[in-house]
Amino acid sequence: MKKTFLALTLVLTAAFFVSCDDNETAEKVTEYYDVVFVTDGGTAVEKQTIASGQRIKKPEDPQNPSGEKKYFGGWYTDESFSDEAKYDFSSPVTNSITLYARWLSIPEGSWLVKFITGCTASVADQIVKDGEHASEPEEKLTKKGFAFGWWYHKDEKQEYDFSSTPVTETTELTAKWNESGIYEAAYEDDSAFCMNLYDSLEPDAESGAW
Repeated sequence: MKKTFLALTLVLTAAFFVSCDDNETAEKVTEYYDVVFVTDGGTAVEKQTIASGQRIKKPEDPQNPSGEKKYFGGWYTDESFSDEAKYDFSSPVTNSITLYARWLSIPEGSWLVKFITGCTASVADQIVKDGEHASEPEEKLTKKGFAFGWWYHKDEKQEYDFSSTPVTETTELTAKWNESGIYEAAYEDDSAFCMNLYDSLEPDAESGAW
């Protein structure tokens, strides 16, 4: 009888501790923080609410303030726009934050060449003197399930010729993506590489089947 009573006591005690652990897990609450974007006359960017430890989704660049010959120069944590204040979108969010858009003036006699990547990577805008040529970006872009084709202006079937096309107006160049059997693998240091999908597969150790 004593053994039965002791066994029952141990079972009830274990159940109590399990129950307590479950309650502690349930009581853990994820904190969320607001991220506000101040565009200073540019097109509005929606506020984001981010879970603690997660990253901000980089928004599309705002368009320049109406009637002003300026271009977007990045997001900053304060209006000093110092190098130290430039926001790093790979950083985890640990508190509410306000980000400020920096606007840079386009010199007279020059034009803005903007690159639309269609993926999370970005390519720096270029300021090109009237009649001169833009430089083809050196960045190697990757996108899951696609292969980069070329840059185009207005007509996606026509590759933009950087060497022979003079810039005579504000120009947007867009990345052309083609479907492919490659995928992107990203790392904590934000580097990435592409690999043929089948190169990543290995046969079953026992049957040898793929």
